[in-house]
Amino acid sequence: MLLAVNGPSMWTMQVDAQAYYSGSPAGLLKGRQYTAGVRVYDIAHPEAPREIAFMATEGMGPHRIWYVGGRYAYVSIQGP
Repeated sequence: MLLAVNGPSMWTMQVDAQAYYSGSPAGLLKGRQYTAGVRVYDIAHPEAPREIAFMATEGMGPHRIWYVGGRYAYVSIQGP
């Protein structure tokens, strides 16, 4: 199993200090094509990964993901 996170590049957003400090990071994303969430892939056949789930989230998306195998992945979300 592979977990993939949809989210903006925080490093790119921090390049412009004026934009970074003038509002919330989530505000910088308004009007942009972007979907925050977690995608789960079956990689039993690495040459052909297959998406088996997607969970959309609000705000800037997930961070601090913890998965050690088994049934659950632990994900925190920064709200809007």
